[in-house]
Amino acid sequence: MTQPPINKNKQECPKCHGEMIRGFCSAHSLKGTYIEKWHKGEPEQSFWTGIKTPTSIGLPVSVFRCQNCGLLEFYADMKFST
Repeated sequence: MTQPPINKNKQECPKCHGEMIRGFCSAHSLKGTYIEKWHKGEPEQSFWTGIKTPTSIGLPVSVFRCQNCGLLEFYADMKFST
């Protein structure tokens, strides 16, 4: 079964067929708040920062939340960079 194309703003919930609205998950650091990004591979431990910062740029993560059942779907794609 193929996935329908990702709409930048709305999706249909695969669980209850309710409307899913786009949002994001934020990450916090001493430098501020930013949108989380996906990176290939496993995280590596760092003594100073918890995990090493990947050298790759990463893909912005967008999250869709169902208005009916609360299901979250995460997508990593450059189309969510804005």
